[in-house]
Amino acid sequence: MDFRQSETFRNIEAAYNIELRANGEYELFARRARQEELVEISLLFDTISRNELFISERLRRILHAGTPDTAQNLIEARDSTLIESNLYREYARVAIEEGYTEYASLFSGIANIILNHNNSFDNMIRDIERNELFCKPQESLWQCLGCGNIMSGLCAPNICPICGYPQSYYQLLQII
Repeated sequence: MDFRQSETFRNIEAAYNIELRANGEYELFARRARQEELVEISLLFDTISRNELFISERLRRILHAGTPDTAQNLIEARDSTLIESNLYREYARVAIEEGYTEYASLFSGIANIILNHNNSFDNMIRDIERNELFCKPQESLWQCLGCGNIMSGLCAPNICPICGYPQSYYQLLQII
């Protein structure tokens, strides 16, 4: 039997989703405990959230027969966000039908935010495919994510002249 067609594979997918959800929920719980100044409890939630994340990572490696690289992760994220955005649009449609216009607006707003995430992932994928992540065909502004330094050029500097961090800390600020 092909492993990807097995019940075990589906169970690993389900477990992966359970662990991711738990990780996110525990992060929210830790945040709330910090707001209530319950430091010991927030640290407990932080630790358990991190545990869930490590388990998720292991299950993901099984599902993908290894660790997907960043380009593969961007493609998966782009595809997932498009599905999510459409799902939220459907939620908004149902809320309107049921007379819950406030929630319809909420769902539509979330759909727009997620669609913006989709566009960001798509732009990064294109930049990687064109080898334009740190160099553009026209003069551009680059900002260091470490110190905030802004430089102009076709490419981000190899090393930030202010903080000394590598080119990978630069992002495109705008095209001149």
